[in-house]
Amino acid sequence: MVDDGSPDNCPAMCDAWAEKDSRIRVIHKANEGVAIARNTALSQAKGTYIGFVDGDDYCFPDMYAHLLQNALQQDVDISMSSYYESDVEVEADALTNVPVTVEKMKAQAVLPQVCIGDYAFGVLWNKLYKASVVSGLEMPPLHCSQDLPYNYFAFKRANMIAISNEQLYFYRNRSTSTTNSKFKSGSFDAIKARDIILNAEKNNPALYPYAIQGYLNANFAVLSGMIASNMFMERFDEVRSNILKYKKQMLQKKTAIQYANRDKAKMLILWLSPKLFIRMTRK
Repeated sequence: MVDDGSPDNCPAMCDAWAEKDSRIRVIHKANEGVAIARNTALSQAKGTYIGFVDGDDYCFPDMYAHLLQNALQQDVDISMSSYYESDVEVEADALTNVPVTVEKMKAQAVLPQVCIGDYAFGVLWNKLYKASVVSGLEMPPLHCSQDLPYNYFAFKRANMIAISNEQLYFYRNRSTSTTNSKFKSGSFDAIKARDIILNAEKNNPALYPYAIQGYLNANFAVLSGMIASNMFMERFDEVRSNILKYKKQMLQKKTAIQYANRDKAKMLILWLSPKLFIRMTRK
């Protein structure tokens, strides 16, 4: 357990748990953000498998037992599940019972979805990773979105994965969470995260178009957040330039990715009339 400079009673609670269970080791350090805290834990981890839980969420009691069982039975490097999203806590037995399915596939098959930024593949907390596969792999020092590049490189290293439809993790969708709080400078990390993937795939014609799509999605989302909140508008031209670099890839008729007409219209308006784009976004 890593105490990342917590100002409350958490350090004492961690030490108390370590006294009760010899498997728990506690590292106390100055606050440097979640990415560095996780990297510190990863560098000290001794287990065969690695899992992550966000601080304001929780996993159901049998989550890791199920993920581990799937990993062993299917002989895979990454085992992942579905999740339940709400702002109200729920018991595991209150979830809808559906027949459990576990699909085994090559990790390479889902890399397009990872590059685009598909949420289920981009987050850390619904997965169990074989430690040998992610050994030495670190989170980029970002405040937000550091999990997407980590997963990208993890899936690049992995051979086979298992995907279960069981809702084993409770994602707390709070308006005050890091993800959903007011637009802030850290929101630009979403662009940086996609830029890491974009640069990694620039010489790979099979995945580069998907990396471009993910990069464009992130830039458009950030631009919309800037306009809606009327914050960081001094960076409007910077983000607009990021998007327009790839207008040809979006607007040409024959592309590896089929963009929706609505997205093409947004690109055209942003290109030809940025003031109109701002007015339309604010409506």
